[in-house]
Amino acid sequence: MNRLLTSLLGLALLVFIYACKGPQGDVGPAGAQGTTGATGPQGVSGVAGAGIIASPWSQTVTQTNWSLPDPADKTFFSLGIVYSPGGMLTQATFQRILDQGLVLMYVRFTNDPGAVYLLPLHEEDTYQLYVVPNNDNNKIGFDLFWDFVVAPTRISNTQFRYVMVPPMPGGRLAAIDWTNYAEVKKVLNLTD
Repeated sequence: MNRLLTSLLGLALLVFIYACKGPQGDVGPAGAQGTTGATGPQGVSGVAGAGIIASPWSQTVTQTNWSLPDPADKTFFSLGIVYSPGGMLTQATFQRILDQGLVLMYVRFTNDPGAVYLLPLHEEDTYQLYVVPNNDNNKIGFDLFWDFVVAPTRISNTQFRYVMVPPMPGGRLAAIDWTNYAEVKKVLNLTD
């Protein structure tokens, strides 16, 4: 009997609780407006304002433009590309970028202008193509060296382009695959 009484009381309690539940009430008034927090520190400027300096593609360099520093060595060629200081690229800016920034040189072959390569370029058992920045005698330029394993039958027509990224105080560039010219163009907003 105790069990039956306990079960009936429990059932009555459940009916009572559900019977007390009424319809949803109206939404109350909105609370007071909170205070505005402190302004955060200024972020680092984006790449577009970072002073990136990019040259246009050079005139086509042909085999006759390359010189043989040592006429006895028919496998080692050199070429100097000089840019006039001026505008954003002054002698002091060039030196600062060489010391603290990033200098990239890209090459493309005129028979396949869509394929762009970052120097140094190495073709196993064939050649190496590399660049050395030159900031001597009030010139801004690059010395290019093409070193072949055996004497080349010809040097393909080429074009060169530099991209200089000055040091960025307090910030970093996003992770970029510098060997992927299409990605570099997109991130740095470069045009051909």
